[in-house]
Amino acid sequence: MLTEYEVRIQAVEIEKSEAPAMRKVRGLLRLARVLKLQARTLLHAQALSAQTRDWNVEAYLKRRIRSLRELYEEVRRLAQRVWSSEDVTGNDLVLA
Repeated sequence: MLTEYEVRIQAVEIEKSEAPAMRKVRGLLRLARVLKLQARTLLHAQALSAQTRDWNVEAYLKRRIRSLRELYEEVRRLAQRVWSSEDVTGNDLVLA
């Protein structure tokens, strides 16, 4: 699992890179996807801990899930800011 520190370092490295805007956005969205998968894994673990009535673990997992979701949204906002602030034209734009 990535820590918040590692995510922030990677996000800054992607943002400050010399890559085209589209590549930066893709890198940031890839990072956000990893956070989303981590939150999903913790959500499953939280459901299991609720069945065993381990309230301390469940509370801890809730905090971690909330933290991951906030970090996910922050990375997505950074991707949006990179997308809107850079001049994205011609070769950078690839529609799927």
